[in-house]
Amino acid sequence: QMGTREERMLLVRDSNRLVASSAVRSPGMQESEVVLITRNQNISDDILRIISSTPEWLKSYTVKRNLVENPHTPVMVAQRLVEQLRESDLRKVAKSKNVTGPVQEAARRHLDRRKH
Repeated sequence: QMGTREERMLLVRDSNRLVASSAVRSPGMQESEVVLITRNQNISDDILRIISSTPEWLKSYTVKRNLVENPHTPVMVAQRLVEQLRESDLRKVAKSKNVTGPVQEAARRHLDRRKH
């Protein structure tokens, strides 16, 4: 049983990692839910790592941008995704106080590379 959207959105924030990761891997999970999850700054890095390693979710530009902008996304993941952002979003990330230093740096480096 997949549960409803509301149940999945609740379970994905469960403190039990097994429950949360099962919820995010649910076949019923929709892109709109993943967009909300990746925007949530209180979501665990485990869940963000699962989303970032699911090719289906990385087809969504919004999901990629949210992952880069979420301070809980593992740094290596965010740095890898920076390269796929549009210039306007890269500028935002380069100036953002929400992202970690290494992610800001990656955005700046990428902007510089595009100029040359």
